[in-house]
Amino acid sequence: MGKKNTSDLSIIGNRIRYLRGLMGLDRQTMEKRHDIKAVSLEKWEGGFNNIKTQNIQRLITAALAHSIECSAEWLLKGEGSPPSTILPSKFIKSKGPTSSKTINALRDLSYFKESYPNGMTLMVNDDSMAPFYVHGDFVGGELVDLADLKKCLDSPCIVQTADGKIRVRRIGYCNGEWFLYGTNVKHEGSAYMEINVKITKAAPIFWLRMQSILHL
Repeated sequence: MGKKNTSDLSIIGNRIRYLRGLMGLDRQTMEKRHDIKAVSLEKWEGGFNNIKTQNIQRLITAALAHSIECSAEWLLKGEGSPPSTILPSKFIKSKGPTSSKTINALRDLSYFKESYPNGMTLMVNDDSMAPFYVHGDFVGGELVDLADLKKCLDSPCIVQTADGKIRVRRIGYCNGEWFLYGTNVKHEGSAYMEINVKITKAAPIFWLRMQSILHL
């Protein structure tokens, strides 16, 4: 049997592989950085499993974190323009010297806010959620109705509590009480676990920008 042709972009698995290649990530790194399981990627790319629309969106969001724009139409059907690098916005102006990393981060943040009006963003300021999110990463998610908060259990979220404090934590629930916890047991500084908290806002994270935004 001949070697499988992975360059034929008329095949959805090859398009998924191509998009991952543009991000410069192997499957294990994709799983670590964007919480998309390597085994799922292998099945999608190999054509062994049909990919759900929600997972198409996760791939598109992951690509955005690497300054790559890709449409669902292209990824699903091979129609429309192929993925491309997002150029710096003409509307981003600096009052002083600004690094290209800062410009790229500002551009991506602006793109996220335009795409998700009900979104919430935050720059991670500690390592309590390492290795998934570390100091300087920028994360985003869409706000959920507090009546549906249990759908967020054990998921990494941007969380605001009644004291006005906002942080990235996983959400837990036990005996009628909400609690927040991190993933880095060696974390020093803010509390690794907070019990009996009153959550006022929660946004499950699906967007990650791995370069810090400086001097905003």
